[in-house]
Amino acid sequence: MVSIKLKDKINENSEFISMRRIFEEIREKTDLEKDFEIAELLIPIAKKCHAYNQYQLDNGKPMRLFEKNPSDRNNDFDYTLLEIARGDLYLDDSNIFNNYALQKSDFYYEFEVFLRSCDLENLNYNDLVKEDDFNSIDDIKPLLKKICDLENLVRDQVLFIEELKNKLEEFNQLTDEIHEKSSGLEYINYGLSNRMMWLEDEKSDLEIRIKELESRTDMHPALDPKNKHHAPELLLAIHAWESKYIHKQYLHQEHSPAIKAFLSKSGYTVKRLQDRIAAITNPKNINKSKS
Repeated sequence: MVSIKLKDKINENSEFISMRRIFEEIREKTDLEKDFEIAELLIPIAKKCHAYNQYQLDNGKPMRLFEKNPSDRNNDFDYTLLEIARGDLYLDDSNIFNNYALQKSDFYYEFEVFLRSCDLENLNYNDLVKEDDFNSIDDIKPLLKKICDLENLVRDQVLFIEELKNKLEEFNQLTDEIHEKSSGLEYINYGLSNRMMWLEDEKSDLEIRIKELESRTDMHPALDPKNKHHAPELLLAIHAWESKYIHKQYLHQEHSPAIKAFLSKSGYTVKRLQDRIAAITNPKNINKSKS
């Protein structure tokens, strides 16, 4: 009888990768062995990924894990990694490690970015220049550092797409500046050329990422500006509500003054519009018995 490795096939076809599987892969492919070491590595990577409970369904789909406390911006996946990193929890303690998962495409993308950033941190700029000309590279270094900073991207989907587009434009400007600065520096060898090739690869990866995000359909159609039935006042109302109750702006004002203050600051000064937005975002219960 032919042996079929169903476990491997299930893992390959799944949209998600469980926390347990992530730990196993890192343990197999790196020199990290202890749970707390791997957890410490994963904490900043997981913050940039969408986390799910893949066996708890919401409308037939795995349930997304959202932040529980705006002050620390952690979800259940993040809290579990923190417990493992502190030594309060171990991978064999619970089946929750099979349930909690990251979106596979997110994890592998962010892990690859992390590995590349490690390579950049180990880059020795002294090897790229002559000792007596070292001061001439100082105006190149800030440009290279800016490129590393571009990896800290926003995770909100709509803002993330716009941010990536801005970063692509900044990438183009930085590469032009580096070409201009390096044109008169004869002492720069293959190191800078390799860096430029890496920049082009990063640019291609970001363009692919933008296309993937723009193709997603998990945004509610009423909130999607590209949808012909888009409801702009509904989207504005959500932003106003979030400013008061999520981002804690205008803490010392009551509901309506706070909402109107946000709208005025955002350029929406029409009184009737402000009254409508203030009314529909009011958290008080609706009294169905009154007209």
